[in-house]
Amino acid sequence: MLSQRVAGRKYGLPSSTIAKWMEKHNLAILVHSKTSYELSAMDKNQETKLLKKKIDELTKALADAQLRNVGLETMIETKLLKKKIDELTKALADAQLRNVGLETMIEVAGSELKINIRKKRGTKRS
Repeated sequence: MLSQRVAGRKYGLPSSTIAKWMEKHNLAILVHSKTSYELSAMDKNQETKLLKKKIDELTKALADAQLRNVGLETMIETKLLKKKIDELTKALADAQLRNVGLETMIEVAGSELKINIRKKRGTKRS
């Protein structure tokens, strides 16, 4: 039988989670409260069935936890991607607003102040 710490390392789970599973599935009672005399007095077939049942329950609980973990990782990744999309959308809106402002400034400078800011086609760089 694995200790909580060893099982946690093996399956990548905190030992507190394993302790909760042990408590939930009464495994802590089986491991800690039964003396070796009581276990040896128990029918071997009954003991085997009980242990197999506990193993199946814990295996299912582990699979469920791993699925929840994948779901949480996906949810966190989705939130981060949505946040990045929001940031990029805001940056795009700011850039578009700046562009409109500059275009308006160039038009006003050309029409009201008679200042031609736009580069003429065909002029060479200096």
